[in-house]
Amino acid sequence: MSKIKIFCIAIIAILIFPVLTIAQDFDGSKPLICAIVEINECAPGADCLKGIARDFNFPQFLKINFKDKTLVGKFQNQRIQTSPIEKVESQNGNLILHGSQNGRA
Repeated sequence: MSKIKIFCIAIIAILIFPVLTIAQDFDGSKPLICAIVEINECAPGADCLKGIARDFNFPQFLKINFKDKTLVGKFQNQRIQTSPIEKVESQNGNLILHGSQNGRA
């Protein structure tokens, strides 16, 4: 193998290793902060609406507390809302949260 290929493989390994280490720590045992990038709002028989958090009066960041089973969001007007998480499950390495409040799920 040429020195350039070995160097490229080493750089890729160095860049990927920290990401894999961080991803392994995501098991629901610690609170997380999530950024809402895009929202899709769909209703039966209607077209889906897409936008950013502000478009739907939704917090841009959510704190997920798995121990207390809560989502906490701070709105643009500084109002803080806490919503319950009804169920947490793991499927194929993904954490899935279930819950609804005020007609939103």
